[in-house]
Formats: sequence, structure tokens, C-alpha cells
Amino acid sequence: VDEKQYQMEKSIAKIEVLSAEIDKLASEITTLNGEIADLSAKITGLEKESADAQKVRDEEHAVYLEKEADAAGAIDACERAIAALKESKSDLGGKAELEALVQVRTVARTALA
Repeated sequence: VDEKQYQMEKSIAKIEVLSAEIDKLASEITTLNGEIADLSAKITGLEKESADAQKVRDEEHAVYLEKEADAAGAIDACERAIAALKESKSDLGGKAELEALVQVRTVARTALA
């Protein structure tokens, strides 16, 4: 009888320890689930920020490409104008050549502004 009583008390004590551990682990699970929810919300926010930033970069890139094409066209026009001036150099007097170069410089500044 004493042995059975001892085994019962030992089993009850073990059940209490295991029940306490179960309660502790259940509390940890609840805490971790809350942290997971918070991190999921942060991830969602960061993904939105990243998508918004990418949209801004894409728009800025489109503007850059447009301005680069304009600048390339202006540079090409200036190069052609200079080449034409050099070809007709013999036809122009010194003063006329200077005026033509000033006009080219003005066009280049306007195009690159």
C-alpha cells in the first residue's frame, strides 16, 4: 500500500510539473504567434515601400531616357552644324564664321539646359 501511495504521489507530482510546462509552452506559442503577426505586417509594409520606390525609380528612369535622347539629338545637331560650318569655311569670312559658331554655342546651351 505504501508503495502504491508513493507511486501515485510521484505520478501526481510529475503530472503537475508537466502541466506547468504545457502552460508555459502554450504561453510561449501565443507570444510567438503575436510576434509572427507583427513581423508579417512589417514585411507587408516593406514590400509596399519597395514597390513604391521601384515605381518612382521607373518614372525617374523614363524621364532620364527622354532627356538623354533630347541631349543626344542636340549634340548630334551641333556636330552636324559644326561639320557644315567647317565645310563652308572657305565661303565664310572671319566675322560670319564667328557669328555662326556663337549661334551653334547658343543652340547647344539651350538644348543641354
